[in-house]
Amino acid sequence: MICYKVLSQKPRLFKTLIGLTCNEFDRLLQKLAPKWVEQERERLSRPDRQRAIDGGRKYKLGLEDLLLMTLCWLRLYLKWKLWVSFSEWTNLQPVGILVAC
Repeated sequence: MICYKVLSQKPRLFKTLIGLTCNEFDRLLQKLAPKWVEQERERLSRPDRQRAIDGGRKYKLGLEDLLLMTLCWLRLYLKWKLWVSFSEWTNLQPVGILVAC
């Protein structure tokens, strides 16, 4: 699995997969973290919640890895969707390409 600690050691790959440099990602993470904490507090303290605040399943990934996976998915998924749309628009048959890393 791709994780922030490993990927941040490879800046060119990081930029390719995410579209941001490590510094830009860190700044985004710093801006997002307080909002994330506030949103989690609201989510966990809603009145119809069945479990106590510490009850329930915990996240397996930290915020930095969640953000990394989200940005990676958005970047790659949108490119794929655009390529498929273009292929359909031009009447080309999509061709799967396997690239060995």
